[in-house]
Amino acid sequence: MHNKYKWLLFDADDTLFDYSAGEIYALEKTLASFGNSLDEQKLSVYREENKKVWQELELGLIDPDTLKFKRFELTFQKLGLNYNPVEFSKQYLNNLGESTQLIENALEVVTALQEKYNLAIVTNGLKDVQHRRLMNSSIANFIEHIFISEELNYSKPQKEYFDKVFDGLNNPSKETVLIIGDNLNSDIRGGIDYGIDTCWYNPAKNSLPENFKTTFTITDLTQLYNFL
Repeated sequence: MHNKYKWLLFDADDTLFDYSAGEIYALEKTLASFGNSLDEQKLSVYREENKKVWQELELGLIDPDTLKFKRFELTFQKLGLNYNPVEFSKQYLNNLGESTQLIENALEVVTALQEKYNLAIVTNGLKDVQHRRLMNSSIANFIEHIFISEELNYSKPQKEYFDKVFDGLNNPSKETVLIIGDNLNSDIRGGIDYGIDTCWYNPAKNSLPENFKTTFTITDLTQLYNFL
């Protein structure tokens, strides 16, 4: 039992929310409205371009408004599709906001942990999508704060992002805060650099790079019970 923790900071996508399922739902629905359908090639190209553009955002090279349409602009160029990326993005984000699928055991774990800890979400996400998804989800009542990169004007792993999170939590002592997330760069590197304990959610059971030292590693959210 690590009773020293008061705040648990959960990443949203692929830690609490099943981002892959939501992404497929939103792409299918949006493509259908453009008279098209989703297939493996479209999904693969989009995910490749989306990952690149998010990395640019996390490095501070582009802003969230550019990200929203650039990933589709690049995808359509590769696929030879002549759709308006700005209009497509608007529909996609609206559809993505409807997707509230959770990672396996997320509801059970959040319900249990909120009885002993304060819970917040820390996400490199888009405000319209993340607010709607959380509000419509079964975990909404258990989350005290949600910190979204688009609203803070900084992204994980930037120090300024975590400064704003801590301000929003009334500056708790760093040793009382644990960040839980799947992304080694934004969640784990961000937490390590900021001086807080980290828990890597690693359902794929990947090996940890040599330059990372996490406080905890789990492959299923229920393993949080082992130390919380």
